[in-house]
Amino acid sequence: MNRSKAATVDIHDLRDQLDTVKNDIKELGGLVRKAARSRADDVRGNAAEAFERGRRRVGEMGEQVEHYLGDRPLQSVLIAAGIGALIGFLWPRR
Repeated sequence: MNRSKAATVDIHDLRDQLDTVKNDIKELGGLVRKAARSRADDVRGNAAEAFERGRRRVGEMGEQVEHYLGDRPLQSVLIAAGIGALIGFLWPRR
């Protein structure tokens, strides 16, 4: 009888330890989820900032091209014609 009491106590201790492990795993999962969300938010913010910088830079380049074309219209037409001729020459004909 002494052995069965000891086995019963050991089983109860084992169940308690398993419950503790389960709770620890749940808590760890929550911490990992929170850290992943935080990192995803950081990445999302960095991507948005990079997109905005790129959008501004493209806008600035467009303005520079506009000013160049406005300041040198004949040169701009000749450059465009030269690029068109080059593309036409390199483009395969059927």
